Amino acid sequence: MGNQYRGYYKAVDANGNLITYNPGDVVNKDGLNYLATDTIIGHSPEHGTRVGWVSLGGGVLGATGATGPTGPAGAGGTGGGTGGNTGPTGPIGPTGPTGPTGPAGQDSTVAGPTGPTGPTGPAGQDSTVAGPTGATGATGPQGPIGNTGPAGSGGGGTTLAAGSGITLSATVAGVGHTLGIDPTAVIHVAGVSSDGGITLGGNLQTTDNTFDILNADGNIVFDLTTRNVRIGDCDGAGNSNTVLIRDSHDTMTFTTGTATFNSIVSISEKLRHTNDINTHLAFPANDEITLTTAGVTLAHLTDTFALQKGLSLDAGGITFADGTFQSTAAPTTITDSYTGQIETVANKIYTLDPDVSTARTITGYFIKSGSGGVTASLQNAGDQVAQTSVSTTSGTFVGFFANTSVAAGATLSIVTTANNSATDVVFNVEYTTTL
Repeated sequence: MGNQYRGYYKAVDANGNLITYNPGDVVNKDGLNYLATDTIIGHSPEHGTRVGWVSLGGGVLGATGATGPTGPAGAGGTGGGTGGNTGPTGPIGPTGPTGPTGPAGQDSTVAGPTGPTGPTGPAGQDSTVAGPTGATGATGPQGPIGNTGPAGSGGGGTTLAAGSGITLSATVAGVGHTLGIDPTAVIHVAGVSSDGGITLGGNLQTTDNTFDILNADGNIVFDLTTRNVRIGDCDGAGNSNTVLIRDSHDTMTFTTGTATFNSIVSISEKLRHTNDINTHLAFPANDEITLTTAGVTLAHLTDTFALQKGLSLDAGGITFADGTFQSTAAPTTITDSYTGQIETVANKIYTLDPDVSTARTITGYFIKSGSGGVTASLQNAGDQVAQTSVSTTSGTFVGFFANTSVAAGATLSIVTTANNSATDVVFNVEYTTTL
């Protein structure tokens, strides 16, 4: 049997079963052809001759060559009780030459040549273009003449008249009259309305001394009557806040609750309380101010300060009503004391003031124990002022005092010695100082 070409190598069939390749089967894999020389199941051609595949090289397989001739039969065996042995199989004949490769089929994926373009058909008519205008028809015969209508009433037309300061030009064909106004004339009109504002080159004058300006709501916001002008809520439609300028009385009245001035308020004479004519702050002359209540001037300020009761101030000091002059404050002497209690006494220094703020003079010394006894020395910057034996019956020290003048910055202390179980020792050190 000749070789059988099985196509591209596959290990399993469509059902997933291993494919059996028999001797003589030829497969192609990765561009190479392989011949099965044995029954092969599950081994790909890459496994080579050890599983039975022989490479035939690349290219397209030709037709299977003719089967080689059968080899000669083996010689017969010698006679015997049984037939002779079968002779050996003759060798396989040589493989016939590979047939020529057939021509390649046409590529079905390549489009065929494009046919020639057919001729363009004639353009259709433009439906948006109007057709030709037809010929004008013949004029019909003239109808009969109608009856003449009645004659109209006579008249000279409309007459235009211009008042003082206004002139009319002669009639201009296609235009009519042109109205001219004399800029120096006084023209009387019932009213003027303008949508674009009014610009005046001179005065706005009223002939009856009354003039109002109204806002868009029709409320009066400016009211002129004779010599008085009111600005604001003049007709009380809102909060009634107004400013009234009375030229006839030389006054300006604010009815608002608060008037705010962002700069200087200049007053010629007085700042007076409303309806209280004898209470005011006045400026009687340059560099002078007086404060008056109930008609009595309580203070008069110039470059000095003088009060009603006779006290006056100047740069040098104070002058009293009796003429006494004081340029500095009088010194004040005060009396004070250091007071404390030592619950359980030890032999040590007890500091009363580590840094005296002002100079002072010690004027008294009291010390007494609740129980036991001790010797206590009052010292001024280490110098002894007084020393006493403290007991339950001791009290104000009446002995000799020394070093009683204490300088500012000095230290005051009580030094205890010879302590005999003293407890609850209370003390008081009195002094005077001048401020």
